[in-house]
Amino acid sequence: MKKLLNSTWFYSLLALAIAFVLAVIFARKDLKKIGASHETHEASAPMGPVKYPGKLTEELKEFVATLEKRDAKIREKEEALEKIRDSLRQEKEEFDVLKTEVTNLQDQFDQKAEAFRQKRIILEKAEQLKMVDLTKTVESLSPSAAVALFLQMNKDNPENFANPTITGILNLMDPKDIAPIFEEMTDGKQASDDSKALAAILAQQLRRLVVEETPANPGNPSGG
Repeated sequence: MKKLLNSTWFYSLLALAIAFVLAVIFARKDLKKIGASHETHEASAPMGPVKYPGKLTEELKEFVATLEKRDAKIREKEEALEKIRDSLRQEKEEFDVLKTEVTNLQDQFDQKAEAFRQKRIILEKAEQLKMVDLTKTVESLSPSAAVALFLQMNKDNPENFANPTITGILNLMDPKDIAPIFEEMTDGKQASDDSKALAAILAQQLRRLVVEETPANPGNPSGG
């Protein structure tokens, strides 16, 4: 045992063992530092230009400068896109407001159109009732009095066109009551150039009304 302790070989082995243990301890510490650095790097990305070590080659410096320029351009494009998004959002909001206004106007127009239609129906019914009353009045008159009334009603009417009220009255009258009036206008005591001209125009217009109101015969399309 004393020979072993006094041997140089023994102390050399002891020194190597101690050096190996220390190397293992320091290696573990370095591995922990590297792992911690790696986790920190993954946790957060750099928000601005990265600071690189000062000792870089010229090529690396140029490469780094190119990367920073690209990064700046990307940031500018992102800001421009964000402005475009804001503008589009604002335009959409304005469009929605206009759409609502147009919808409200359309609803108001529909309501007014419906009110107008109802008034028109009422007026048409009133006109029909008025026309029926006039027809009854004319039917109660003598042929000569009816001719005088028609001439008075057609006094200010354009040439070659009868007053539509007269046409409406005749259209509602019984044909047997119309014949004496036309006879009085053409051959009666009240006959005149004006009455004969009015009779011709009325006959033409009544004939046209009969043709327009008569439905076509599906079994005889040629009319023969």
